[in-house]
Amino acid sequence: MSKFFRIGLKTLAAIAGILILLLLFINLPFSKKFVTRQVNGLFTKLELPLHIHTLKAVGIRSVKVEGFSITHPRGDTIIYAGKVKSKYHLLALTRSKVKLSDTHISQASVKIRSNEETGKLNITEAFPGGKKKKPVDPEKQKSNWEISIQKGDLSDIHFLLEDPVSGLHILQDVDRLQLKKFLLPLQN
Repeated sequence: MSKFFRIGLKTLAAIAGILILLLLFINLPFSKKFVTRQVNGLFTKLELPLHIHTLKAVGIRSVKVEGFSITHPRGDTIIYAGKVKSKYHLLALTRSKVKLSDTHISQASVKIRSNEETGKLNITEAFPGGKKKKPVDPEKQKSNWEISIQKGDLSDIHFLLEDPVSGLHILQDVDRLQLKKFLLPLQN
């Protein structure tokens, strides 16, 4: 065996060992609490109405969360997912994409209501926009981010959509819903 081959093999073994130790460390109870606090702090700093309750497990390409919510500025929970498990592709983030390959969401509640005073949906009010921009032709507008789910399984979902202004009221319980090749481009 050549000297370079042995050095390369030892380097790869060291990198693999560090990755394994890092994953083991992140999955320790106190580390999961620390990472959860840091992620929630980032959401707060970015003024996003998102909250992770408990990080259960982190892998090289997967994450498991218990309790994920989107809340209105008044404190009302708009969307809650009891359990979320997903596989992700880290390299896709470098191309402004969130790519999920195998996603399972269960024990979810979605309550979308319109504000009678403003007429806006609570989910819209939860994500305050920045400065007003000039209208752009939808044909010319490029998507900044893209969320794709190659395969998804949603179960035990309670869905409510209420808009008293238009008289719309939808209340639906869904036992199971499967997604395949779901794509959501997010516009500027």
